Amino acid sequence: MSMKKFGAWEQVEGLIGKLSKTFKDAQQETLKKVGLFAEGKAKKHMSAQDLGWIPLKPETLKNKQRNNHSTNTLVMTSAYFQSITSWVQGDRAYAGVKKVVRNDQGEEIANIAKIHEFGSRKAGIPARPLWQPVFKEALEWLDNNSPEELVIKKLRKLIR
Repeated sequence: MSMKKFGAWEQVEGLIGKLSKTFKDAQQETLKKVGLFAEGKAKKHMSAQDLGWIPLKPETLKNKQRNNHSTNTLVMTSAYFQSITSWVQGDRAYAGVKKVVRNDQGEEIANIAKIHEFGSRKAGIPARPLWQPVFKEALEWLDNNSPEELVIKKLRKLIR
């Protein structure tokens, strides 16, 4: 007994062949977008100073002013701000400061970010979280911008 195919089977087979690449492309695009979202949010919060951080100590402010540095929290020069980036590695998106980036004094900016994020009892620096709120916002953003929706949009384009 033989079966007869009818319909646009060539199109279906072509579409199936493209599915794996479509899913991978959508995943990578979503990862890039969530990384860029987190990068942008971190920079926005640093600029707006809107996360309710514990104010700087008066002596810290005086030292920053005396040395012509920014009086903003988490900012002495623009090095930390300019070092914030995002990248995709495999099936993960990252946003933050890469460990290889150093300031003019040769200090790893990622270590400075860590001290700001969690504080340092030894140095008398309170925690001023930037990344914890940013990651929470990124997860909320991802809930409304799912990779599944992106795959569906890409599949619709393939079908047309």
